[in-house]
Amino acid sequence: MILGEDRFVDAGNRARELFQKGHNLAQVIEVITDLNDKEYNPPLSQEDLFLMIETGMRSFAKNSANEHLKGLPPELLRGALNLSQEDFDRLLQKDVSIVSDVSIVSDVDNVNSCQQDVSDLSASVSKFQQQCQAYATSGGVPVSVIVDEFISQASGIFSVSELDRYGDFKTRQQKNARAAALARACVKRKSKNKKIQRVRNKNGYYRKIEGELEALDFLNADMKSSEIFLPLGLSNMVEILPGNIILVAGAPNSGKTSFMLNVIWYNMTKFKVHYFNSEMGNGELKKRLLKFDWPLKDWNFQAWERSQNFADAIFQGPDTINVIDFLEIYDNFYEISNRLAEIHDALKGAVAVVALQKNQGSDMGLGGFRSLEKPRLALAMDAGTIKIVKAKNWATEDNPNGKQLDFKLVQGCEFIAQGTWYDSAEKVAKKKGGRF
Repeated sequence: MILGEDRFVDAGNRARELFQKGHNLAQVIEVITDLNDKEYNPPLSQEDLFLMIETGMRSFAKNSANEHLKGLPPELLRGALNLSQEDFDRLLQKDVSIVSDVSIVSDVDNVNSCQQDVSDLSASVSKFQQQCQAYATSGGVPVSVIVDEFISQASGIFSVSELDRYGDFKTRQQKNARAAALARACVKRKSKNKKIQRVRNKNGYYRKIEGELEALDFLNADMKSSEIFLPLGLSNMVEILPGNIILVAGAPNSGKTSFMLNVIWYNMTKFKVHYFNSEMGNGELKKRLLKFDWPLKDWNFQAWERSQNFADAIFQGPDTINVIDFLEIYDNFYEISNRLAEIHDALKGAVAVVALQKNQGSDMGLGGFRSLEKPRLALAMDAGTIKIVKAKNWATEDNPNGKQLDFKLVQGCEFIAQGTWYDSAEKVAKKKGGRF
């Protein structure tokens, strides 16, 4: 068994030796992965393993290059490799490069002595490039290219399974290539070129690194609140600002969709309203709208069928309301906070009203406390009751957080308050016979 730091040295050396014997990258990955499982104690992590394989590859390539190319001017090197200027510039920048450590000088006297060696080497260099860059493809496209494309489009956390579905990676060779590409994207710990990092304690999950910043122009900011109207007197208690999310977490049959349709009805003359629905077909939606005392032809909003990736379809601007009924996630509920963050980032001044399932009697929607990170107003609905779980912007000096209201829902469309808003903690104390 090979222990401790010797594992890293051994993996790098063996990888270099395999490349020297003419093995391609896929074969090297297979051999070193098997070696890792059988001889290293403990086995190297996937990231460290592929880092050592890449190190061995670079060592082989650079040593081969240095034997023949030391002192060669870049113009002659480009010609020997038969590369366009664009491809040559790209080669110079690649991690796996035959020239990244070659010292370049302009001494013409060295050129003639190197020309024949360069010509002899160019064929093997070309073959090596092909092995490194195109040893595994999907649909004729190199796996590494597909992985880079996926990462460029990703946001937040993604899984290896999502990447495999995106690239249609099914064979062992394709998945080895995918793993190598992910490792290369992870390893540049001190470089701005690092693209992703692993999610701790979640094997097979990565987080895209978002390094871009957008300055907040608070000096010229408009403090005017959005004039969105909410049912049951909520507009008198809370303020909604452009770019805010309103979260409506409701138990089954608690009136979530009725609440969302009321938001549309109250605001469709002042705002551009877009309704995203994941459950109802055309006929069912029409039936629900006919319950309102309002001509069907006068409903002024756009309805869209959508069940996922809402952030990609958000309509932006301060005169816009996006009503999402509802945010569907049936497992991996921790992803809910990511989906809400994506929606928030896409709003650009618009308001989003997002419905979410919750368990009966709980204040939290699926996703728990993390689902409260982005919303500025969070409501919890059970049959006949609604509670303000979180309100960041108050309309008055009276704190609305924790307030609760009993209501009656008539004909599936009309909310009728039963009394006034009260402090939910006070009601609990009275039920227990205690004092508040």
